[in-house]
Amino acid sequence: MEETPDDHNRIHQCREEINSNEKTVKTIVEKLNRVQTKINSIETDQLLLEKMDEELYQIDQLKQSLHSSDERIQSKQKRLSQCLERVNKQKIEIKTLEEDDPDDFIEQEKQKLEKLNKQYDGLSTELNELEQQNLALYNNNTLLSKILNEQEFDLDKQNQILQDRHDELSKSLENLNEKNACILNNLSSNKAKLNEQNQQLSNISKELDEQNIAYGNCKEIVQFNGELNVSGNTLFESLNNVKNLLNTNLKRLNEIFQANTLIDDNAALSDAFKSADEELARLKTVRDQLSKQLDEITGNNRSFNFVNSQKCNEEYQSVIRKHKAASSLNENLKQQKLDSSIYSRLSKEISCLEKEAQNHCDCGTDHKCSGMCQICAAETITKQNLCMFKAGHNGEHKCDSGHICTKFCDICQFYDMPTSRCQFVYGHKEPERHQCEGTHQCPITCICSDPCATPLDLTQHKIHRCNKKDCWRPCMFPCGNLCATEDHNHDMTTESVTISIGCETRQMKKHLCDQSHYCQGICDAPGVCQQEYKTQQRKWKTESGEEFEYQHIEVQKVRGKCGVVIPAGKSSHDDTTSHQCDGHEQHTCQERCPDCGSFCRNRHGHKGFHRTLHRNKDLHVFTSTNPTDTIEIRSSESQETDARKYKVGESAKPENCSVSCKRRGRSHFHLVECPGGVGCLGKVLGNRAKHSDAAYYYGPDQPSPKQFDEILCSTYWSQHKWLPPVDNEADLKLINLCNAYCKDHVVREKNVLTAQDGAKGFCTSDAWHIGNHIFQCQADHSTLEMYQGIDVCFVIDTTGSMDKYFEKVKQAIIRIVNDNQTFLAKIKSKCDFQFAIVDYRDHEPEGDYIYHKCDFTNHTAAMDYVMNLKSGSGGDLPEAVLDGLDAACALNWRKNADHLLFHILDAPPHGKIYTKRPDKWPNGCPCGKTAQNILQAMKNKKIAYHILPCSNEINMMIGEFKKHIEVKTLAFNDKITFEGAIAKQVLEHLIDTEITLKKT
Repeated sequence: MEETPDDHNRIHQCREEINSNEKTVKTIVEKLNRVQTKINSIETDQLLLEKMDEELYQIDQLKQSLHSSDERIQSKQKRLSQCLERVNKQKIEIKTLEEDDPDDFIEQEKQKLEKLNKQYDGLSTELNELEQQNLALYNNNTLLSKILNEQEFDLDKQNQILQDRHDELSKSLENLNEKNACILNNLSSNKAKLNEQNQQLSNISKELDEQNIAYGNCKEIVQFNGELNVSGNTLFESLNNVKNLLNTNLKRLNEIFQANTLIDDNAALSDAFKSADEELARLKTVRDQLSKQLDEITGNNRSFNFVNSQKCNEEYQSVIRKHKAASSLNENLKQQKLDSSIYSRLSKEISCLEKEAQNHCDCGTDHKCSGMCQICAAETITKQNLCMFKAGHNGEHKCDSGHICTKFCDICQFYDMPTSRCQFVYGHKEPERHQCEGTHQCPITCICSDPCATPLDLTQHKIHRCNKKDCWRPCMFPCGNLCATEDHNHDMTTESVTISIGCETRQMKKHLCDQSHYCQGICDAPGVCQQEYKTQQRKWKTESGEEFEYQHIEVQKVRGKCGVVIPAGKSSHDDTTSHQCDGHEQHTCQERCPDCGSFCRNRHGHKGFHRTLHRNKDLHVFTSTNPTDTIEIRSSESQETDARKYKVGESAKPENCSVSCKRRGRSHFHLVECPGGVGCLGKVLGNRAKHSDAAYYYGPDQPSPKQFDEILCSTYWSQHKWLPPVDNEADLKLINLCNAYCKDHVVREKNVLTAQDGAKGFCTSDAWHIGNHIFQCQADHSTLEMYQGIDVCFVIDTTGSMDKYFEKVKQAIIRIVNDNQTFLAKIKSKCDFQFAIVDYRDHEPEGDYIYHKCDFTNHTAAMDYVMNLKSGSGGDLPEAVLDGLDAACALNWRKNADHLLFHILDAPPHGKIYTKRPDKWPNGCPCGKTAQNILQAMKNKKIAYHILPCSNEINMMIGEFKKHIEVKTLAFNDKITFEGAIAKQVLEHLIDTEITLKKT
């Protein structure tokens, strides 16, 4: 069998897809091997961690043993000293008695002394044994041996060493715990990736199996099509041969008819043509037989021969065309594999159409068959009678000369059908009824809608059945197959069963094919099959009328379809097997975040803390102890960011769980309903929680009837067995630190933190610590009384290109000085402002001078200098910028003053790293000055560098300068004040207004 081009292409595509899938599977296997290697490495790290934990436990045990031994030794020493005192006291009494008392009494006292000596010796022995045990314990520990071998042994020093060692071990334990948490997180992440890759591999395997099945089906279809092609070709050749033979016989019949006409014209030649008549009858018989064979091949395609009737021939041709159309439809039905009963019914309808066409024909002929009676021809050659049936009848040609019954069919008359003659012999007694040759088709259909296979009879039948034996109903599962039960009436007798479809159960009749099926239920295994996250940008309108956009995250748990295979012949899997999806072993934990409700992302049944991708706090409202408070939140620490303003009791839905904790920062706490009594968390958790007697409000007029405990962030999440939502290690450390700050180094306005030296100005102790606050900036406060004021220097480009900006520059400098004059009244009277001016142009011959300067002076003299400045010269675009900055750095800056420098310019320095314009000195300043050296010197003098740009030509310069110093860019219309340069020495705490409460 040859493959067609389409089949070949389809097979080729299937092979390519299989090869591609094999490569994909190979790649995934390699990835799985790499992941397994990583998992092995992580397991090795876990073993090392467990070993270190055991060593730490042994050290703790050793410490306890040493402490217990020291206590016992001290107790024995105390008892020994007491016993020695009693011995000495007894000796003195004995001496006294020897002088005064009788010998008997002295002897009794000596016996007491002897007992005391024995007791003393026993205590000494026990003390020596304890010291030996302690010494053996010390010898087995390198750290204790080192302590004992010191020449000068001091108890306080030993305690300090032990305390240092304990602190060192505690820090090591914390580091180990952090590493353990990191390793567990990596392990969870790698296992999650492995699960995803396993799922991908499973999906690819399923696709590969489906493609293999499709490939096998394709091959079967190709093979079947080839067999059909061969059968069709053979049948077509047979049909052509029969048609050729029929055409030959028809030609011979026409010749015989012509000869018959000549016989009629010339009676004298009739005898000569008798033999021709016999031959004609024989050929007619042969023709009928050939026609019958042709009918069997072409689907009962009968030919008719009407004599002397053109109109009848036209009707006949019309019927033939209808017949051909019906035959074509029949072939299509056969190709679609419909059952043979439909084909038989259509064939019978065609015959009825043919007969109906003959009955309604008005051509004027009798439509009688032109054949000769075959019974007469068999009895005698001379007896020739025409057939009594109409043209196109079935069966043999018979005349009405007593060969058959003259009665009409009883069945046709009983059912009011077109009447036909009885097919039995004339005067027959058996059977008693008259019946024609036709098949009387029952008009009622079977239960499957196919025609009834039982023919009509004089006795009406009540059971209507087709020829099929198998059940006609489809399988109860959506597989597309029919029920495999060999009982056509199975639908009426089968039982009803309960099956799971989705989350529902349904009663269905039990119809099953011979294949296995997947369960249609929903997985009910523990855990979450799949978590679906949806992120949307939404608008929110606060109760105060403000509108803003926020990111809303929704999470839903999705239950997967049951992946259990139901064996063939069964409607459900075993009752002992629950509904399980294919990934039930990778189900995630069903616990939800107490603040935002997100599901845990760890494997179901995991050990340790929960973790998740946090979302919006839908169930929380803002709360405060003051019902009129306004909660102001900024998405960043910039004052330019629009604030979100909420009222007490308003929903916290726009705020994200993890972002909120990060934003609230140092020492922030969460509210938990107080259990009361000894269960109060303020008593249980020590300085990690506080009991609050204040009333927290759900709304302006709605105080909560409950009492709450305030718990530090890390402790709150630990109590709930969740990892903190702050995933950055630096932020996590920050929220565990004290929120006390020094206003000399930290300036805070509401929730916005502007830090000049923020890290330095905060207390370095833990949150809610006991004792005094510790600041790194404490050394700076000792020199506050020596504070001299603020030194301000203006560095100005005075080349010709600045001419159009020059008046604006002068006005800006005057405004800056005037706006800050009143600030000096807020600080010490001996503090003041000093101003300096440096104006520069360019190197010769491009400029007429490099720079001029006015060293620090009062603001009046500085303003006079500024008002006399003029612009001029300057050839190429770059100017002597570095020379001007170098001159400013060399001015007489006061040691105990704040240093501010404002640079006003429109052109960059010389050098191709600062500009792409033509430059006389593309390699940099001709004096050899470099930005790195000058800017580093400015940093060393703590000069704050500000730029007021007059054009975009200096953008490259700003980018290069930022590599060496912090650059603040200002605009001419900005209000520039120096108030942040000095602050009073005040200790304050950050005020956390972003407190939320779960409203129940």
